[in-house]
Amino acid sequence: MKSKGAFAGIFASLLFAAALIGACGVLLESAWRAHGPVERYAAAPAVVTGPRSVAAEVKQLGDAPDEQSRPLTESSRVPVGAADRLRAVPGVRGVVADVSFPVVLSSGRTLTGHGWDSAVLRPYELSAGRAPVSADEVVVSRSAGVEVGATVQVQTNGTPRPYRVSGLVADGPAAAFFTPATAAALYGHPGQADALAVLGDADENALRKAAPGLTVATGAARGDVENPAVAAAAPDILEMGASLGGVAVMTAFIVVGGLVVLSVRERGREFAMLRAIGATPWQVRGQLVRETLKAGVPAALLGGALSLALGAAMHTAMVRKDVLPAGFGLSLSPLPALAAISITLLAAVGTALVASLRLSRIRPVEALGEAAVEPADLPRWRVITGVVFLVVGVNALGFSTASSGPAAIAAIGGLVMSLIVATAFLGPLLARYGGRVLGGAAQAVAPVTGRL
Repeated sequence: MKSKGAFAGIFASLLFAAALIGACGVLLESAWRAHGPVERYAAAPAVVTGPRSVAAEVKQLGDAPDEQSRPLTESSRVPVGAADRLRAVPGVRGVVADVSFPVVLSSGRTLTGHGWDSAVLRPYELSAGRAPVSADEVVVSRSAGVEVGATVQVQTNGTPRPYRVSGLVADGPAAAFFTPATAAALYGHPGQADALAVLGDADENALRKAAPGLTVATGAARGDVENPAVAAAAPDILEMGASLGGVAVMTAFIVVGGLVVLSVRERGREFAMLRAIGATPWQVRGQLVRETLKAGVPAALLGGALSLALGAAMHTAMVRKDVLPAGFGLSLSPLPALAAISITLLAAVGTALVASLRLSRIRPVEALGEAAVEPADLPRWRVITGVVFLVVGVNALGFSTASSGPAAIAAIGGLVMSLIVATAFLGPLLARYGGRVLGGAAQAVAPVTGRL
């Protein structure tokens, strides 16, 4: 670009587009790989839970009923009786019916209550004292600030009761361990548990056959059992990241395309002269592409490098503002940056080719005439295309108001992109008729500036 303003505009728009596309890619990759951290079930190769999602038939306005599935934000309980079938699977060394419930000490400290048989799952190890053996004994984390042999008032789901501290554990999240029978009673759901933790080296498919209708989580998926909110948030983040990334791509196309078209019009006589002296269409296009890439390449590289930091900052802000649950991990790899660089460069090349298409295709003898006289009306194809995108945008607006959840998020993204494209194609018409409609009112308010 010979114009410094056009060069700076293209550089800035591509820089911000690359940074935003890459940042959205970081969120997409993080959501795609999202699993809660595995802490309490670190020593259990497999964890069996109830259904992790709920399905419902949803009917959108004007559409046939569709079954949609959404992950649950809380754990669904599992029958303790399924543990017997799991123990019969070859390779299973043991099955622990894990329960969790809130515990408040007399000091005000909040812990999570479990049965002592669940301590092996992390594992928790005694740093002092012994395991609880009677209904009035408890093992607590050393961070609770109590000593072995002390009596503490413990409140679970009713009146505080005294328990004698029989032991302390040093590591891990703050917890209180009771005898398995006491923990089951305090849990308050007879015959049920939060999860069945499987110890040993059993085949995953064999476990699924032994527990029909239940979910078997292994590997990183065990973290979703500990923190279901992470898995529940992933679909929404995928929708949001895709929508924001799409808007960034379309904005880059529109802004860069407008700047390149403006530059072509300002240099119309120059390009017309090139065609008149025999330059081929591809030579004219190639010159525009090379000039655009002079701004596009450094902008894309810098934006791609900044996108990782921007994505990490967006992730941190979303966790801090509770948009993302605690434990929603951040995945950083070169893939989002490489994708942002590639998409940005494709946008730069594509807009340059489209902007130069008309001028490079005219005959050399007509070039100077075309440069001197601008067409009065928009081409018919441009008007039709703009109207089509405008109709799509209006439909997306109606769909977004009649739906909710991820479908509404996707519809809003489509609405924004459709209206951006429609405005780009119909811009001159909108400006012309908008000036006619608003011109009179503007002159009435401010005669001089309104006329301008």
